[in-house]
Amino acid sequence: MVGKINKNLIFPAPTPVQVGVDLNANPNSISFGDQRVNSNTSRSFFLNNRSDQPVTVYLTAVDGFQISPLSVQISKQSSVTISVNFNPTNAQNYAGYINISPGNTSVYVTGKGVEEPKRK
Repeated sequence: MVGKINKNLIFPAPTPVQVGVDLNANPNSISFGDQRVNSNTSRSFFLNNRSDQPVTVYLTAVDGFQISPLSVQISKQSSVTISVNFNPTNAQNYAGYINISPGNTSVYVTGKGVEEPKRK
């Protein structure tokens, strides 16, 4: 038996799904220590794709920290270097997670903005 084809049906395009993504950040925490207000220090971490497929990742920074790149494609079984800059604008503690998606990987970053000592 042959069915009829309805040419008026419209199906949405499939959404790409990244199944089996296995990401790892090394190190998974970075401490910048004391940093003078309005000065810049840079550190980095490796983001490893341990899966058997390429993956595009997106990174989200927290207040006081800048990251580069904000998105990157990582080949299967490969790593990329992510730069983290700490540039405190106030004398205060800064802390939070750089979130990496897809997946549940993150990097904890901390630092303290300090005023330059007053000269006598």
